Amino acid sequence: MQRTLRISRLAAALVSCALFMTVTPAHSADVYNSQFTAIAAPECIMDWDITGRFKVRLTQNEPYPAPTLNRFEMAVRYIHDVNTPITTNFGHLGTLPVTNYNPETPYSTDWWRWQRGKLNTDANTTSGFQLKCADVGSFINTWTFPYQTIIGGGPHTAYGYTFIDPQLSPASIYYAPQAFDWNPATDLMLQFHAEMPLFLRWGPPDNPGTGDLGVAQLSMFLYLYDTTSGKILAYVLGVYDNRSSWSPQVLHDSQVPFLTTPWQTNEYITVSPYSQTFRTHTWTGLQFFRLHIPQSKFLLAVTKLNEYCTQHPTAANCNLLFSNNPQSYKVMSFGVLHEVFRGPNNQVSSGIHFSEAGLYYAR
Repeated sequence: MQRTLRISRLAAALVSCALFMTVTPAHSADVYNSQFTAIAAPECIMDWDITGRFKVRLTQNEPYPAPTLNRFEMAVRYIHDVNTPITTNFGHLGTLPVTNYNPETPYSTDWWRWQRGKLNTDANTTSGFQLKCADVGSFINTWTFPYQTIIGGGPHTAYGYTFIDPQLSPASIYYAPQAFDWNPATDLMLQFHAEMPLFLRWGPPDNPGTGDLGVAQLSMFLYLYDTTSGKILAYVLGVYDNRSSWSPQVLHDSQVPFLTTPWQTNEYITVSPYSQTFRTHTWTGLQFFRLHIPQSKFLLAVTKLNEYCTQHPTAANCNLLFSNNPQSYKVMSFGVLHEVFRGPNNQVSSGIHFSEAGLYYAR
């Protein structure tokens, strides 16, 4: 997903069964002392299960590989094949921290168990991806694959957990978790640990007029399905962008309208006092990120999304307005997004490492 021209709770809704009126009190979970219930806790992926976790899509003309529900998988889109094990420590290139993650201990060198790319080489000639237990490394090097025009996004990886299949089958919707319960003080809460050790760009400075661009982003994403309208909305919650922060806004990726916001407390999200916030600089060492979506703030997001859809009624998932009842929503998917954008005359290399991504109720 991309943002701006530079590419890219309530706390309860008490609905009267007779009048279908929504009431918006001002409650939310205590961000200092919440009790958490996992919707999808971190999963420990083992080496024998690595290959089946990658879902590769090389161009927008190809169909999306079908996700396997109720587990974490890693989508690799518009990059290259990732069917070759990498037998050396891909997390570092000499002293350069590529993802800054070494999936092996000092006493073991079985890197091939946890790493995949298009070639069994280093970061100079392949983008590479690491999965071990709840740790994930993603390195996207645009020098290693040809430029292509991509509508609504850029080359990216999306490590995510899917509850509702893309065909919106009734069974998957039925069994998907509610986004919010009837407790006015229940928030949705997303968290992970992350580091962004590497960002390099080549070519002319960013210029919308000429199409020159070199950008990397790290975000968490959340898709929700509205059982009232049958429509899908999304959040893109930005942890890192090499350019600058931005004001929350609604955009559309040609499939779904989404609210994009930096990882900073605002009218739509509440960042935990224990969390780091949005940054524009790279860093090494895992740091903790957590945010809450209170039901009252969720309704403000719905209002903003509905304003957008009123102005763009022919856009996908915009022909009907989204429900103002938080209990109408189910969780479709969530996860971590690593995405780059480049112009035809630019190249970008970006590496990330994150761990223990999870989605919770906070009360």
